[in-house]
Amino acid sequence: DTEPRATRLPGGVTFEAPIYVVGLVGCSGSGKTTATKWLKQRGCDVLNADELGHESYRKGTACYEKVVARFGNRILARDGEINRKVLGEIVFRQEKQRHALEAIVWPEIEHRITEHIQRRKSETRRWEALCGGLAERSKVGQHCVILEAALAIEAGWAKHCNEVWLIDGPGSKDIRGRLVEQRGMDEKDAARRLAAQRSMRKGATIQELADKLKRQGIPADVIQNAGSLKDYRREIDRVWE
Repeated sequence: DTEPRATRLPGGVTFEAPIYVVGLVGCSGSGKTTATKWLKQRGCDVLNADELGHESYRKGTACYEKVVARFGNRILARDGEINRKVLGEIVFRQEKQRHALEAIVWPEIEHRITEHIQRRKSETRRWEALCGGLAERSKVGQHCVILEAALAIEAGWAKHCNEVWLIDGPGSKDIRGRLVEQRGMDEKDAARRLAAQRSMRKGATIQELADKLKRQGIPADVIQNAGSLKDYRREIDRVWE
């Protein structure tokens, strides 16, 4: 029987698959989606915080009940699900409302993040099979999980990352244009979203955020994305190496 079974090392020490978590941070429209597309091609597992947030308050979840109780039936679509566009218009207009939503949703997103990471670490059989058995396990490279989260630092999720890459994108006018053209957002809504993200960062630059992470003992690197697509790809290749 060649099926790998061992999940513990000698002495009862539990083996965990060598998962390496990289936080990918940047404001809306900065280029996170393009970066994750390239990183997926390298075999990375991408965890999108926005998608986790949407999943967290789907109809039938405890988070859904809390959000509806806080914001009322005005945020519901005809099918009973939460209308994200309507909710977004409310929270990005009023800071108090945004804080209320964050207090409900952010803990649930963090729970899903840690659950996903731990699930990947527990995939010991997969890793033993890849490297040919228990004795050869140390030869398996680390598998990378990319946590794509615009507000990973503000929400406190960076502590779950081995390192963080921060995207320094083009000016706010260009980013606003991207949100309007690529995501179909209203120009005013795009401006409000970007203003809210700047407010949460208290005016800190990308480099200042990177320096803050380093002081906390979290390795950080700044990725420049103000030039051509080719230049941006070169930056992603640089931090990957």
